[in-house]
Amino acid sequence: MNSSWTITYSREQNRLSVQARVIAQNMGLHLVSGKLTLKTMVGEVSNLDWDVRTPFMSAIANALPGVSAMGMLDEHGNLLVSNRDAYVGMNLGGRNYFQRVKSQPVADMLYVSRPYQSTEGIYSINLSRAVLGRDGEFHGLVYAALDNQYFETLMQSVLYAPDMWASLLHSDGPLFLSRPDHQNIAGSDMSQVAGATLSQGDTLFSRHQTSGELVSTQHGLTRGRSGDQIIVFNTVYDSSLDMDKTLVVAVGRNIDQVFTIWRRRTLAQGLLFGLIALLSTTALAIFQRRQRVFDIKAREAYRALRAKDQDYRLIVDGTKDLVFKLDKNGCFTYSNPAFCALFGLMPSDLIGQRCDDHPALIKQCMDDAILRQLAIPPFTAHYSRSSDTTQGLSHIDWHAQALIDEDGAVSGIVSIGHNVTEHIVLTNTLQEQAQRDPLTGLANRRYLLERGQTEQVRAHRYKRPLSALMLDLDHFKRVNDTYGHKMGDVVLQTLSALLLAHKREPDIAARYGGEEFVVLLPDTDLTAALQIGERLRKLVEQSAVVTDTGETIRYTTSVGVAQMGGEVMTLECLLGRADQALYQAKRTGRNKVCTVDIIVDESACRNDIDDA
Repeated sequence: MNSSWTITYSREQNRLSVQARVIAQNMGLHLVSGKLTLKTMVGEVSNLDWDVRTPFMSAIANALPGVSAMGMLDEHGNLLVSNRDAYVGMNLGGRNYFQRVKSQPVADMLYVSRPYQSTEGIYSINLSRAVLGRDGEFHGLVYAALDNQYFETLMQSVLYAPDMWASLLHSDGPLFLSRPDHQNIAGSDMSQVAGATLSQGDTLFSRHQTSGELVSTQHGLTRGRSGDQIIVFNTVYDSSLDMDKTLVVAVGRNIDQVFTIWRRRTLAQGLLFGLIALLSTTALAIFQRRQRVFDIKAREAYRALRAKDQDYRLIVDGTKDLVFKLDKNGCFTYSNPAFCALFGLMPSDLIGQRCDDHPALIKQCMDDAILRQLAIPPFTAHYSRSSDTTQGLSHIDWHAQALIDEDGAVSGIVSIGHNVTEHIVLTNTLQEQAQRDPLTGLANRRYLLERGQTEQVRAHRYKRPLSALMLDLDHFKRVNDTYGHKMGDVVLQTLSALLLAHKREPDIAARYGGEEFVVLLPDTDLTAALQIGERLRKLVEQSAVVTDTGETIRYTTSVGVAQMGGEVMTLECLLGRADQALYQAKRTGRNKVCTVDIIVDESACRNDIDDA
């Protein structure tokens, strides 16, 4: 009897653990995505024009499931930009999450706020990241507010019994969400709204926190629920995250409800043994009759349990995440439709097959190092893979969990993969946009300076020459005044296309500002740089732009050339020398190539160019 009780308890504990892990892993993926997005936002939003900041942030918020709002605050708590445009300009400096980051700003920290009531009257949790200056001074923060409706749906989907509940808590104790609503999980009065603290006193939640374990099972009486509860707590954790606080998932059931069938069986067996002791023949007949009734009830219970398992299977089959399961012998026992579709397989191609029979597939999902990691506590692994799939190259984050039997041995492996390809593509696109001038398509000034520092170090280390061209369109204001700024932009774009078409592979062509351009020339001495500058000058002189009315706009450029060497030991000095040479070209007549002490091609600097 005691053994049967233990098996029933262990089975229910495992089922609750699976549900808690599904929620925790999903939360972990959103925290990782949120941290990567906030990291990208720290350096990108301030570089955008004001009129595109709100659409830019709205596009990111719409692309991230589980996020309802995003924004940036300055060092005083003023909301500078948000996907909720109506709240821009509001001062949120009194918010706890702002004061927390401001008091202890750390560059790579992901701050997880306590639940708070937003301006729209709903409870939310903010993920924040500090915006710091070069010397570490606090300049504000960027944040993403979690969408409680999204996670309510997730928690509702794992409830497989009427008495089961699921909750999401902050590690300090406040409750963020609970399904069903207004239910107590760990000793707090849940007649209050979301945000009630659960860590005060000796509660089941506080026991989990003091245990030091990511996953723990607690049971006992709780206020707000009738009877003993069995609760599995799962702290949301990812090794790639550096968080000041964590989130905790809790799922539970009423122990009396779990053991209803077990108690009925025990009672029936006790009656049968008593009847056998009193009336052997009659008891035997009664036993047989009751056994038939018991078998019918057992079949009904089995069908009910199977129906619940089918409900769970429907959830897994319907998710967009990739799921597969291996037994202890390495054979596939399950693969959901999303997994099969992505790798161009049918379930019948895998079920019963050893993973060794599909080396190309299993290599894209896990390797021997992952298997060794799953064989030791805590029997989990988080890793990423780039895989060749039916959708092309896909980037997948995997969470693998070993299943442990009663003897402590690995009995199987469940692995869940989240396709983050769209997120990575978006990140790469944002990175590209941060490096390019939007009008000309050339590198912007910031990217030029970053790459230039690298080329400067390389030139000094390997004693290689490094030169720079600085170009400026002659009389460009006259073009704008005569033909308008639209045609002025066309001239800039035409010149940029010419620079891109004629630059070498290692060269860096950038818009330095206004009508001023820079071409950085690695492994190029002053003589070669002067030749390149003269060739570009002639190409510009020969080019033209035709207006909508058929007028032809011809323009010229002055070029300053400098080489790093001698007293020119930094990128700043190199560009300064090139700028001096450009000024000399402008001062001595324009449409020429000059270095600080040399004017290239004296004949080209005389009247034939001045008349052009």
